Amino acid sequence: MGWSQKRKTKDSVERYRACYRDIRGQIQSAGTFSKERDADKAWQRAELKIAEGRLSDPRRGRQTFRRYVTEEWLPNHVMEVTTREVYTYQIGKHILPWFGPMRMNEIMPAHVREWVTGLQAKGVSPASIQKGAVHPERDLHRCTGRRDLPAPLQGRQDAHRPEETAQDHQPRAVRRHLRGASR
Repeated sequence: MGWSQKRKTKDSVERYRACYRDIRGQIQSAGTFSKERDADKAWQRAELKIAEGRLSDPRRGRQTFRRYVTEEWLPNHVMEVTTREVYTYQIGKHILPWFGPMRMNEIMPAHVREWVTGLQAKGVSPASIQKGAVHPERDLHRCTGRRDLPAPLQGRQDAHRPEETAQDHQPRAVRRHLRGASR
C-alpha cells in the first residue's frame, strides 16, 4: 500500500511525495506534487503497474551502456568460463567502443543498425556480429522496454552479406548431404 508524504520546501510551501514499495520492498517515489490528491493518484498508478508487472526503475535507462554491461550484465550472467572469455572479448572489441558512452534509454534500433553496418564495412564476419549483438543487446531492449530486435539482428539470414546465399549458412552436414545428392 502506497502513501503520500507531506514535505515542506525551503520556502515553507507544502508538497506531497508519492511513495510506494517496489517488488523488492524498497521505498520508491512516484513524484512530488503540490496537491495530496495528485500524489495519491501517482502512487496508486505505480502500484497498479507493479501488479501488472510493467513498472521498471527509470534510473536504469539513464545509466550508460558501459556501466550496465560491466557492472550488472556481465558479472551477474551465469555462463561457462570460456563463454565468458569470448563474451568479454566481443563486448570489449566490438560493442563498448560504439555503445559504451551512450545512455541506455538513448540507444535506438537505428543506432544498432548503424553499428552493424559499420562492422560489416570493417570486414567483421557475420558470425562475430551475430555473437556480439544478440547477448547484451537483447537485455538492452528489455531494459529500455523494447520487445523486438532491429531487423539486421533478428535472424542469421539477415546478418549475412548480400553476396552470400542461404546455403552458406546451412550446417556443414547439410551442405555435404546436398553436395552428395546433386552428384
